[in-house]
Amino acid sequence: MCFASQAGSCFKRCSMGAQSGSDCRACEKKARAKIPQIAASIAGHRLTDHQRFLIRHALRHLQFLDGEVEALNQEIRRPMEDPALGEAFLLLQSIPGIKEESAASILAEVGADMHQFPTAAQLSSWAGLCPANHENAGVKKSVRTNRGNIWLKTTLTQSAWAATEQKRFTPAIALLRPQSSLR
Repeated sequence: MCFASQAGSCFKRCSMGAQSGSDCRACEKKARAKIPQIAASIAGHRLTDHQRFLIRHALRHLQFLDGEVEALNQEIRRPMEDPALGEAFLLLQSIPGIKEESAASILAEVGADMHQFPTAAQLSSWAGLCPANHENAGVKKSVRTNRGNIWLKTTLTQSAWAATEQKRFTPAIALLRPQSSLR
């Protein structure tokens, strides 16, 4: 099902046969509902030929970019069909907060073979998710995390936030949710 803000791209996918009949009917209904709104917004405005040319050019460019995004998505999904990566890809998606894009990103950065990381602590340190411990004679210095792999760090951080926002989450994930102030 398409969201109202995506009715135009949804209608385009329906016209190319990329969606089922019931989804297409819903898209057409949403697109038709927007016609009066669009007509009212351009009422009283006269577009010059040059402005119409620029609008057509922008629309053709958006279609081109949509095609490029789809081609890149297919190229990202293609290696996940390999049995070695496919199993890891599906296992990663079973973790709350990790969907297709996050799983593909994690596999692209780390790979499916975990022999280079004997422990989970070494992997999290390499990702830059472990705070450093700089303490000398009882004086704590910086406790910032190291830089690590910024792509993996970003993906894991966003996945953790997504997991805390899910309606059903385990008590272990509840510890990640920010605590509200005491009232």
